[in-house]
Amino acid sequence: FTERFLEKMRIRTGNTLINSSDIRRMYRVLDNRNVIALLADQSAPGESTHVMFFRKEVPTFEGPARLALRTKSPMLFAECFRKEDGDYIITFHSIPFNDLYDASSDNIRELTYRHTHLLEEIIRKNPEQWLWQHRRWKYV
Repeated sequence: FTERFLEKMRIRTGNTLINSSDIRRMYRVLDNRNVIALLADQSAPGESTHVMFFRKEVPTFEGPARLALRTKSPMLFAECFRKEDGDYIITFHSIPFNDLYDASSDNIRELTYRHTHLLEEIIRKNPEQWLWQHRRWKYV
């Protein structure tokens, strides 16, 4: 039920969902100068890239960093702030990576750290805005 509800909410404004395993389609979307939105704050499998998040090394999805580094597509972080009236203010933050020249494992880890560190800063600034629906530290 929840999955169907979330899918309906995500496509109601014209978005298209891409299966996370359809990497070729993601590359085509980026090659055509379109946007991909990824929910990169979720708990990743234990063998994923580990970065510091709230003073603990946690597995973190490396897909956003890998896609950005391989395609040279900008990486934007969307900060959503829920107002009292139920509306949202969305602020986009650019994650710089022009100093990372290729998609080496070290660069993927560094860029993954950068967007995870920004997430931590945003949560620390307004912790009441964050809704945890998963066990982010389950592999620690």
